[in-house]
Amino acid sequence: MKRLLLLIACALTLPACSFLSNNFDSGQKIGEYGVTCEYPDDSVMYHSIPVDSPQLSQLLDGDEILSNSDTAILYLDYPLDKPAIFTITSGDGFTKGEVISIISEKYHAVYASELKTPGKYGICCRTIGDLVVSLIEVSRRKDGRIVFTTMIDS
Repeated sequence: MKRLLLLIACALTLPACSFLSNNFDSGQKIGEYGVTCEYPDDSVMYHSIPVDSPQLSQLLDGDEILSNSDTAILYLDYPLDKPAIFTITSGDGFTKGEVISIISEKYHAVYASELKTPGKYGICCRTIGDLVVSLIEVSRRKDGRIVFTTMIDS
């Protein structure tokens, strides 16, 4: 709901801003993995982890295997006007913690690139410190490649 309201608010203020996934083929969904963190000084469990500086030690099930593939595609589209698509590699498959770490690394690269080449991704309405990962979806394309898409909230 927050994402929809943000989309509407952003669309009303910045018409060029779009969170739609263009024509990217992520393939058939084979899994969906929520993100839950528990902090020792807090009695609350959080269902997201910050993109800017994820505290992986607080991530529950961080060693859960999301894919045994050694390569995958990472598709990032929020809050980007133009999606960022990366090929990522791992020698032993991908765990939830590793994918979250890579998501953080790639978002830092996207934001740094946007400073050097304004408009390359069209970052809309958010700083990296506003972003949290709340869900990772795993899909398999017809060519067999694994695709990670994310639900990023702010």
